[in-house]
Amino acid sequence: MATAGGVSVVTDAATLRWLEGRLVEVTGTGTDALDRGFAALIREHGPTIWRVIGSYEPNQTEREDLYQEIWMAIWKALPSYLGDASLRTYLLRIAHNRGLTHRGRTRPRLAPLDEADAVVDPRSDSEQPPERHRELRVALDQLPAIHREAVVLRLEGLSTREIAAVLGISETNVGVRLLRARAMLRRLLGDDR
Repeated sequence: MATAGGVSVVTDAATLRWLEGRLVEVTGTGTDALDRGFAALIREHGPTIWRVIGSYEPNQTEREDLYQEIWMAIWKALPSYLGDASLRTYLLRIAHNRGLTHRGRTRPRLAPLDEADAVVDPRSDSEQPPERHRELRVALDQLPAIHREAVVLRLEGLSTREIAAVLGISETNVGVRLLRARAMLRRLLGDDR
């Protein structure tokens, strides 16, 4: 595990080699086909996928399993990528679908506060104190899943159009979900602006 912006992310070389090995095991493909390209894909998009799936699975161990499952699904799906959406949107759509499947077969659990801290990605040297990050994470976890998913994708910098493509809903619906989520977060955080 490595840390990116204070968030634990599976991107170190040993884990990448292990993941590639597992993909070879599952797909029966030689490592020549995987080599630099797929590892680069994991390095580039892995941290984003890791943060996004935090909205589907709060438990660190379960999230690691889901993360690996998503990358195996991405490996299998890449040949069918048509380029009609950005690669990031395509990968996040796969992650979203796997996250929904995962959530459907497990019962919801609340993350312990130490895990909640690890999920928040200030993605920066934010001016907000760590306690505020924890409050935000706890508030995000209290949102209904349909609202939380939209907010997490927005926090990852996706446009309304990209969020709509990832979630498989209209842009109008994305706007409604984000508006409702903001109102709920304001109430949960005691910020009645």
